[in-house]
Amino acid sequence: ILNICWNIILLILIVMAKKYTNFDAANTAVRAYLYTVSERILTLQYVNEAEWQKIRDIFHLKCAYCGKPASKKQPLTREHLDECNQLHCGLHICSNVVPAHTKCNQSRNKMGRDEKIRQIKLKKEFRLHQKKYKKNNLTEKNQEMLNKKTEDLYKKVALLVKNAIESTKIK
Repeated sequence: ILNICWNIILLILIVMAKKYTNFDAANTAVRAYLYTVSERILTLQYVNEAEWQKIRDIFHLKCAYCGKPASKKQPLTREHLDECNQLHCGLHICSNVVPAHTKCNQSRNKMGRDEKIRQIKLKKEFRLHQKKYKKNNLTEKNQEMLNKKTEDLYKKVALLVKNAIESTKIK
């Protein structure tokens, strides 16, 4: 899976070269890695379009946080209870995703899973969601391995981008 990520990293470097830092590229690479792990290894739990529609239906096409319906101005986005980043190692799986308006999602970026769950207004729907989609079935050992791999990937990409920036000479 890391080999797949290196191809993604090259694309990330091209896109991010204009104004982002090496840490932004590293975060994007980790997110791509976690999405790929979710899709390829945890296939039965992956949030494909059909599962995403089922999740939205459980919440009656409403934001899990504010309880207001989706609209053209406020569409529903996939909110990860455990963020897909190096710190939280959240996976893109059904039990980790609830529908949220972009503004509701972004206002909770710095929160942990438990704090996000406490802020969910649609409690009944959330209980149905959790009953249907059990938390990921990774063993503690596999979770530790995933944490280590994301940490290593983050460090390698950050260093790769930093070195690329420092070695670039424009005449």
